[in-house]
Amino acid sequence: ASYGSLEVEPVALAPIVERQVETLRDETDGVTIENDVGDVTVLADQLLGEVVGNLVENARSHGIGGDGTI
Repeated sequence: ASYGSLEVEPVALAPIVERQVETLRDETDGVTIENDVGDVTVLADQLLGEVVGNLVENARSHGIGGDGTI
């Protein structure tokens, strides 16, 4: 399907988020990362994983709560 000039398709969000979270877990000690996306499908292109990865990394860099949980 097309959305403007982008080619998008339905994508299950949870596996994308989990893959990015697992990568961050492997690179980060002392931080608990919780993931509760649920059964959500979004329209996205191949860059969704990169976008989610950037969001997760930004949360690690700037948004860790006092208890070390993202």
